[in-house]
Amino acid sequence: MSEAAVQGQRLAVLATNSAEMAREPSLTASNNETLNLQPAAATAEPVSEAASQTAGIIVEPAQISNPVLDSVSQFERRFVGTVEYEPKKLLLKSHELHYNCVLQVCISQEHLNANNDKRELWGTEVYTDDSDLVCVLRHLGHTFTNEDLCVDLLILPQLRAYQGSLKSGLVSRSWDKHDGISYMVLNIKSMPQGWCKKVFNTQTEDYVWF
Repeated sequence: MSEAAVQGQRLAVLATNSAEMAREPSLTASNNETLNLQPAAATAEPVSEAASQTAGIIVEPAQISNPVLDSVSQFERRFVGTVEYEPKKLLLKSHELHYNCVLQVCISQEHLNANNDKRELWGTEVYTDDSDLVCVLRHLGHTFTNEDLCVDLLILPQLRAYQGSLKSGLVSRSWDKHDGISYMVLNIKSMPQGWCKKVFNTQTEDYVWF
């Protein structure tokens, strides 16, 4: 192979490596200082918008959950009840008094294969309380099977802004005018198909003791 051809190959490799580096997410650290929050005015610093995009391409963001978790660590973590998932129904009916508490959500298998591609999804790791939970699970990379799901959510305060991202082939939206609260997924457990309906057939309503 001629020297010119070898030099051309080297330049091609360098160009490829540079392109790959441009796609890497920013590693700018988020503020991990514990926020002095009171329940009536709970906010948390999001990762900057610049950290979520490179050259106009949505990329995997830096982790944002740690400062939010620090902000609610002063509150006792309690289990506050169980609700049944219904599409387009707000899951969180509570507000400031239940930050850092766990809400359990039962999802019937029939909802897991429904058309939920309308991107009712705002945030990354920490999501707005009106984000569709099935979309959130897809965004987090969960693979659905022919089983029901039992999902534990951590109730969190409102963020000043929610950072959108591309994860698992699904794009979440950014939003900075949310007037509700937030949640993140703590645990996902597969249950036998039909389990969710059996749990709630004996209940006149969701059994939540907020």
